[in-house]
Amino acid sequence: MECSKGLAASRIEELNKNIRKMTNEQWEQVKEVFDAALQHRPDERAQFLDEVCGADETMRREVEALLSSFDDVGSFMAKPAVSITREAATIERTSLTKGRFLGH
Repeated sequence: MECSKGLAASRIEELNKNIRKMTNEQWEQVKEVFDAALQHRPDERAQFLDEVCGADETMRREVEALLSSFDDVGSFMAKPAVSITREAATIERTSLTKGRFLGH
């Protein structure tokens, strides 16, 4: 667990350094490339980034980081909240009566 916290902290530090180095124009380019990359299937994105980023490793790293975060969030959002709410509404409700306890 400590190792993953250390890796996350070092990644955040690296991103912060890159943020300070990049201009607004560069961030706009990263955003454009990221948006365009989302239009490609995940298995096509590496080749797309090869073509678009070329030797610009900073741009590629930033776009890849955004894509990775997007993919992680995508799995979180895989099931719409509406269906979860619908399921919760159909769960049989029981009420506590005098003498019953909640918990162990």
